[in-house]
Amino acid sequence: MVVDPQIESALRLSNLRDVPPEVLGSILSTAIEVRLPAGSVSTREGERARHVELVITGALRLFVVASDGRTMTVRYCRAGAIIGAVSLFAPEYATPVTTQALVDSRLLKMPAAAVTRAASRDVRVAGAFLSELGERVMSFIYEIPGNAFATVRQRVARHLLDLSLGLEVGRLPDLQRPGELAVSQSQQDLADAVGTAREVVVRVLRELREEGVIRTGRNRIVIADPVRLAREAEWNRSS
Repeated sequence: MVVDPQIESALRLSNLRDVPPEVLGSILSTAIEVRLPAGSVSTREGERARHVELVITGALRLFVVASDGRTMTVRYCRAGAIIGAVSLFAPEYATPVTTQALVDSRLLKMPAAAVTRAASRDVRVAGAFLSELGERVMSFIYEIPGNAFATVRQRVARHLLDLSLGLEVGRLPDLQRPGELAVSQSQQDLADAVGTAREVVVRVLRELREEGVIRTGRNRIVIADPVRLAREAEWNRSS
C-alpha cells in the first residue's frame, strides 16, 4: 500500500508509530483525507458522531465556549496529533470541544469502526490508543490548575509559546531576528484562546512589550526573549 509521505511522517510522530504497516493498512485503506482552510471547523461541541483524525499538516485548536460567548483553547494540535480517540471507547459520547484550523491544514479521518475493530484484534493497536488516551488525561489534568490558578499574563505567555512552537508563519524580516519566535495572531484571537477580554490582552501585551519580552506588528507577535516568556508561563514556580 502506497502512503503519502506526509501521512507517513505524521504517523511516525503519532502514537501509532509502532503499529506495523500491514496492521495499519486495514485502517488507512478506508481513511479519507480532509483539507481544512484556516478558520474552518471540523467538529463542533455537542456532536455525537464517533470520530478519530490524524493531523497530517497544519495546526488546529480545540476550544470550549462559555454561556456568555467567551472561548478558551484547551489543546493545540499539529502534525502527528490524534483527535477524537476518546470518542471510540466512551460508552456515551458528545464532543466536548470545537475543533478549528488555525492555518490551512490536512486531516486523515479514520473510520471509527475500522479503528475499534483493529484495536480489538491487535494488542499493538490497542496499546497505541491506550498511550494516546493516557497522554490526553495527563495533559488535561495539567490544564485544569493551569487555567484555574494562572494569571491572565501567565496564560497569554503560555499560549504565545504554544502557538510559536509549530505554526509555520514564515520569516518576518521586518520584525523577526535570529533566535526569536514569531506568532501570527490577532489580539482578539489571543483573547479568545485564553478566555478573557481583548482589552485585558492589550494591556498584557503592552506590559510585555515595554519589558522587552515581545515586539508586535499587525496581527503578528515576535517573542524577543523566549526564555523569559517561558518563565512567565509557569503558573506554579514552586512545583
